Amino acid sequence: NYTITYLPGQVTIAKASQQALTLTSTSGTFGATVALTTSGGSGTGAVRYAVTSAGTAGCSVSGSTLSATAAGTCTVTATKEADTNYEAVSSSATTVTFAQREITITAADDAITYGGTLTRSVSVTSGTLAAGDAISAVTYTYTGTGSTTYGPSTTPPTNAGTYSLMPSAASFSPGSALNYDITYEAGSVTIGRASQNITFNPLPAVMYGDAPFSLSAVANSGLTVSYSSSDTSVCSVSGSVVTIVGAGSCTITAAQPGNANYTAATSKTQALTVNQAPQATLTMTSPSTAIYGQTIALAAS
Repeated sequence: NYTITYLPGQVTIAKASQQALTLTSTSGTFGATVALTTSGGSGTGAVRYAVTSAGTAGCSVSGSTLSATAAGTCTVTATKEADTNYEAVSSSATTVTFAQREITITAADDAITYGGTLTRSVSVTSGTLAAGDAISAVTYTYTGTGSTTYGPSTTPPTNAGTYSLMPSAASFSPGSALNYDITYEAGSVTIGRASQNITFNPLPAVMYGDAPFSLSAVANSGLTVSYSSSDTSVCSVSGSVVTIVGAGSCTITAAQPGNANYTAATSKTQALTVNQAPQATLTMTSPSTAIYGQTIALAAS
């Protein structure tokens, strides 16, 4: 009943929208890069990333690697490109946080003797500095430990004793302390007592009846030297003055017991010879003539 003519029609299948795309890598640590990743999206389109705001972290992206110049935040957008069946889709601008880098700065131990010079230094004993950063200065605080009373003070101690040395307020060049979460650990400082020596020159011989004289031994510490006599029947000592008591010999000892900063010196001795004094000229005072049979009482002065 019909004569039929068939004409072709056109069917259009439009690209579908992708599923929502989410940036899943949202945190990192200063000094390390973040490998950017996403979830969602559809199809086979490549994912590319862009920094939408460098923010306080100073972010930049290369491929899927995000870098920062400081601890802080920035925003990143991911886009999954279109393919044969899907339109392109972008994530929302997502905040990425670069946390401060955790490190521990510890003061080095030091040990000197009284009169020496303290050497101060620190090292990073936990964690690491970001590439290129360096500690340029640190504030040091000293506090006495044990029986030593001192500080807290930023002035280095000079007296013998034991101390803690606490670093703080590190500064960096290059770099910035703001990029680090810093824990500080104290070192220990020991200032030992110094040794001392006594110089005590030989004593010239003296004579019974000579006037008292002063001794002149010297301790290189500058501390006062004390003296003692081995035989006070020959010579006695008061302070640094020797008094001749009788003829003979005695030994004088010079000593310095030390103090908080010096150990006791090794005692030094010197012999003192006290010679007998010559008697005065004796003159006969009795009569030089007499009569035979007369008794004369002899006398002299």
